[in-house]
Amino acid sequence: MSKLPFKTITDLKTKDLKGNFVLVRTDFNVPIAKGKVLNDSRLLSALPTLKYLAERGAKVLVVAHLGRAGTESLAPVARALEPHLKIGFSKLVFDEARFKAMPNGSVMLLENIRRHEEEEKNDKVFAKRLAGLADIYINDAFSASHRAHASIVGVPKYLPSFAGLAFAKEYTELSKVNKAGHPFVLILGGAKFETKLPVIKKLLPRADFVFVGGALAHPLWHKLGYEIGKSLVGDGVKGLVEVLKDKKIQLPIDVVVKTKDGRVVKKPEGVRKQDNIQDAGPATIDLLKEKIIKAKFVLWNGPVGNFEKGFSKGTEEIAVALVEATGYSMVGGGDTVAALERHHLSSGINYISMSGGAMLEFIAKGTLPGIKALEK
Repeated sequence: MSKLPFKTITDLKTKDLKGNFVLVRTDFNVPIAKGKVLNDSRLLSALPTLKYLAERGAKVLVVAHLGRAGTESLAPVARALEPHLKIGFSKLVFDEARFKAMPNGSVMLLENIRRHEEEEKNDKVFAKRLAGLADIYINDAFSASHRAHASIVGVPKYLPSFAGLAFAKEYTELSKVNKAGHPFVLILGGAKFETKLPVIKKLLPRADFVFVGGALAHPLWHKLGYEIGKSLVGDGVKGLVEVLKDKKIQLPIDVVVKTKDGRVVKKPEGVRKQDNIQDAGPATIDLLKEKIIKAKFVLWNGPVGNFEKGFSKGTEEIAVALVEATGYSMVGGGDTVAALERHHLSSGINYISMSGGAMLEFIAKGTLPGIKALEK
């Protein structure tokens, strides 16, 4: 493992933890329906850190958010964790009297931190009050560390601060992009061109082949003068000309469009006003398979088709090609990971990141607000 720019919980001795309160920021922002967690991947990734602390006698207070508005409860998350870990649940973030009664080695999940609007404002008084609950702070929420919120960047100003095991692993794995072997293939799909453009600019000098597909390709085609019909396209995307000049950039050479007659494969120049581009075509997928097979390192983020609407063939074929390839593979993005899980292909990928926007920002900038807070 390369030297980390922050301390981790493995730098703490048992005497530092036993009997002390440890505030752990995790990311439990998971899909919930009818009171049940639909995907427990993030929960499972947090277990090593929570168990590490509990086994050494710490009194562990777990902080997390759920949803954007802060109205949802983390109670279903606590229930989902119970088969894996003895854990309590507090309906309040600040329940000091109850916390004082916690025995050594116990774990308590606090209610949704976003119930307090001061969290997202990174309110100094709120951060200080949160820090007052504990003796040590642990950030194990890499996926939330691109947010300059109180529980991410405010609390570390007042407590000895360390990274959790999942946080350190994510940092180490994503840093491998900086030393990617060649040929280095970058595959980007999905939407939100503005979030992917910084990654393209950062990796273009290093990558040997950069494929831009999915809805990301639509504004590029539009800039080139192609008809994109009714396809999804963002407004006012800057930096397109610079990207298009680079010969390493590859757009789909054929696409699957949705017409009144059904699904039809067309060349980009064949798309008409009434068409809606929904997926990468077979010739495009064959080209990607060829590149993947020869690659030493493949970084893939975002589906190449409208995955949610059933246009998943292209994305799934890329997933199969990655598993069959011998190079190092790194995958991120919710829909991309979902495609792997649907076909039970996750185990064939070298590393799967669940950090979403934080993954992209870290690759583009080399750091995050949450990382900087731990480096103090």
